[in-house]
Amino acid sequence: MNTAFEYRNRWGAWRIMKSAKWPCDGTPRYLRVSNAGHKKYGATFTVSGRQTVEYWAQFYG
Repeated sequence: MNTAFEYRNRWGAWRIMKSAKWPCDGTPRYLRVSNAGHKKYGATFTVSGRQTVEYWAQFYG
């Protein structure tokens, strides 16, 4: 599974902040970003075949 955490810059384009590649083995994985300073964020998950992806995001502010 490929994972990318993205932000939207002031011109409206999505930019990747951090990415990772993990095996789909049921183990919880974490992708953490600190001091990002943007207003809009998103996550993209690319998996092979039919799989379920569950994700959670948290904001400390």
